[in-house]
Order: sequence, then C-alpha cells, then structure tokens
Amino acid sequence: MPSDSNSNLDAKSVQHENPIVESTRAQVETKQAQPEAQPRSLYKEIVGAQSQQTEHISDLNQLDQFIAELKSAVDVWKDMVTQTETEVDILTMTMIHLESTIDDWKDTAAQTQQEGAMLKMRIRVLEMVKAETQEAMLSLKAGTQVQAMHGAARD
Repeated sequence: MPSDSNSNLDAKSVQHENPIVESTRAQVETKQAQPEAQPRSLYKEIVGAQSQQTEHISDLNQLDQFIAELKSAVDVWKDMVTQTETEVDILTMTMIHLESTIDDWKDTAAQTQQEGAMLKMRIRVLEMVKAETQEAMLSLKAGTQVQAMHGAARD
C-alpha cells in the first residue's frame, strides 16, 4: 500500500488546471482507497469519467470558439458604427457648406437685382440726357441755319 499513498501524494502535488480533471482524479482516488471496489467497475467508472471529461472539454472548446466569433462580430459592428458616425459627420459638414453656399447665392442674387435696378435708372438718365442733347443739337442746327439764312440775307 505504500505505492498507493505515493500516488495519492503525487496526484495532490500536481497543479490542477481543470476542475473536471481534478474531480475525476478525486473520484479515482476515493475508489482506490476503498478495498472492496472491484477493478472492473472501477475501470468502467474511470472510462465513463474520461468520456464525460472529453465531452466537457469539447463543449468548452465550442464555447470558446463561439465567444471568439461573437467578439469578432462585435468588432465588425463597432467598425460599422464608427464608419457610420464618420459618414454622418461628413454629411453634416456638407449640409453646412451647402447652406452657406445657398445663403451666398441669395445675397448675390439680391445684390444683382439691386445693381440691375441701378443700371436701369442710369440707362433712363442717359436716355434723358441723350434726348436733351439731341434737342440741343437740333436747336443749335436750327439756330445755325437761321443765322446762316440771316447772314445770307445780309449779304
């Protein structure tokens, strides 16, 4: 029996990473400590525990893979949100620029209308000056002709 106590000490001194492995070892140690345990039933229990442990490890691996996939999906969504926020910022800046451009064009249109009205007034003034000038020219011509006629009559 000294070898059994040594194997118990060895099993206890090893660091256990997995609680399922630790539980299985504890069950095995308990069964080994019982002198009435039959080797065949003990073997079946060990094989069953190992099979159960393998299933648990497989389940844990699948869970780890699922968690990794979820983390990847979350990262993709975060990137999409960041991209959408950037696009919204760009569209907001574009809208602000468009509003500013529209306001500038409205100001230019109003200024152009004012300048057009002033040009129309200047054209009317110039047309009036032209008419007065033509009248004066006609008067001068008429006066020159009258003087020429008087001068010819004197001669």
